[in-house]
Amino acid sequence: MQIRKKLLSADVYKAIWSSNTKQAAEKYGVNYPDLLTVCHQAGIPIPSVQYRLALANGRDVTNFKADLPDNVNQYILVETDNSNAEEQDDQTPLDSDDIKQRFDFLNDPPKAQQITDALIRAGQKKTWRTTPEIKAYKASVRSWRTNDHSHNNFSNSYHYEEEPQPPRFIDNLSPHGLQRAYRLLNRVVTILKQAGEQVSDNLAITIGQDEIEYEIKEDQDKIPHEITSDEKKKLADYEEEKERDGWAFHPRIRKYDHPYNGHLRIRFLVSGSSKHYLKDRKIPLEDQLLDIIVNFYKTYLETKHAREQREKWEHERELEEQRNQQRAQQIADEKQRVLTLINEAKDYQLANVVRHYAVAVKQTEADSTKIAWMQSVANWLDPLVSGDNPYLEKRQHGDSDEKKASYLGEETTSSHNSFIDYLNML
Repeated sequence: MQIRKKLLSADVYKAIWSSNTKQAAEKYGVNYPDLLTVCHQAGIPIPSVQYRLALANGRDVTNFKADLPDNVNQYILVETDNSNAEEQDDQTPLDSDDIKQRFDFLNDPPKAQQITDALIRAGQKKTWRTTPEIKAYKASVRSWRTNDHSHNNFSNSYHYEEEPQPPRFIDNLSPHGLQRAYRLLNRVVTILKQAGEQVSDNLAITIGQDEIEYEIKEDQDKIPHEITSDEKKKLADYEEEKERDGWAFHPRIRKYDHPYNGHLRIRFLVSGSSKHYLKDRKIPLEDQLLDIIVNFYKTYLETKHAREQREKWEHERELEEQRNQQRAQQIADEKQRVLTLINEAKDYQLANVVRHYAVAVKQTEADSTKIAWMQSVANWLDPLVSGDNPYLEKRQHGDSDEKKASYLGEETTSSHNSFIDYLNML
């Protein structure tokens, strides 16, 4: 497992601000890029260009200096500089506190302790038992390579079948690289399962509610392509056809080959975009287990954040859709209420017209029965009275003119429309 140095944050801060970050890295014998990364992650301020220029020229640096925040951890862990082996005598393997501090970003001490315990046990292992998940993955690789996947996607019954997908990673690895991937993933799976995470037979890793996107690839070199005997024959045939017929199709021969070179890298992705990666350096990936596990959990937090943002957006979109639907329903309801009001008002007008007519008739006729009947019809028409009629159903005052006219058997004629227009003018 990769070795890191435990340094006092306050000492690192003083060293950086009294000279620069590169000289501080040389002073402590640690990796310069990693020191920069760790300082940013820990919240240790890095001097600006203006500060360094003022310091170099002996000018006042007060306005450019940033104080060390109070919430910075007492210690930081920085990768050692492997280029100076003679200077590594003071390096010691990480202890439990060192590992646990690497997982402070989780803000979950019990989980950090669980991961730390799993990593401590891993550091004590001399042999690794193959997990059921790795066994299942190996079996899927063997099955894939022994089966013929070149046939089309139609069964004998002409039913379309979805094209099977190859086991993950095998298209990015040579046979040797795949064997290394088995060993590496077996260790990663063992640690993550002991840390309480879920691993499926296709090596999908789930932390909390989120599946972590990752991939293992083997680097490839780019070298000039050496023409094969078959390609030489195709070129000769091409020259012969061109000389005989005057034209021919030049065979397609690639310019470069891209052989695998045995160097592995593991990439961590969030929503399909690469966020972090680790690769074989002076020490192989198998000995960078701590950094790999740290990156799994960093990717988990980023994946969780991305999911929560999507869920928040989706929730806001649903709320907006509900508001739009409610607004549309309110508008429709209001339109219907207004139409009902207009229709009721027309009935009220019509009832008053009948009452006025009954008064006029009463002055010319003495038939009290007819007058009473006319008054009852007016009450039947009036939405404020809504009187009963022994022969007619209850008047639906909010219905449209056409519907109410249709109930009475009245045809929608021009004279009827003229009467409605008259009522509208009242």
